[in-house]
Amino acid sequence: MSKYPKRGEDCEYTEDCMWGTDGWCDRPADYKCVLQKMENEHKAEQKALDEAKKALLKAFPGSFYNQNGEFIAHPRTNQYIIVKDCQTPEDIECKVLEWFSRPAHKTAPYSQEWRNMKFHAFMLDGLNAFLDTAFAEEDAAFIYDYLGNAIRHDKTVEFLEHEMSMEWLREEAPKWRDEA
Repeated sequence: MSKYPKRGEDCEYTEDCMWGTDGWCDRPADYKCVLQKMENEHKAEQKALDEAKKALLKAFPGSFYNQNGEFIAHPRTNQYIIVKDCQTPEDIECKVLEWFSRPAHKTAPYSQEWRNMKFHAFMLDGLNAFLDTAFAEEDAAFIYDYLGNAIRHDKTVEFLEHEMSMEWLREEAPKWRDEA
């Protein structure tokens, strides 16, 4: 066999091959089009990110994206996160936890308490809908105390890795107070 595979025989990427322009692949048989694999992986990551962005819109009715790459969850109170710098769906999940945990339990943008309670419920419902969780208002308060405003982003990532377990967070978080 030739050291260069015929297009369609030994190469797993035969459609739109970026190397074979004349019907023959000009890459060694063991090379398997690394650049095309990387491109396909990038497309899959981008698709997952786009799906996460659509899920955010669904979770927060009336929300939108503006021209600055910000997701506006609640326009009247200007609750937003910057999503243009997010590379993965996990980045968006971290930002939702870090930046929407406070308005889900504490922020008081209105002078009437019943409106603030309605606002808290809206933000908590959106947070839970997007993350597929069932956090209570007390959970949002705890999350805000230990992870809010991205104060411990690495711990937020760990929280996600532990499937957003409040038991894990309640056990681990007190240990973080002593860290520098």
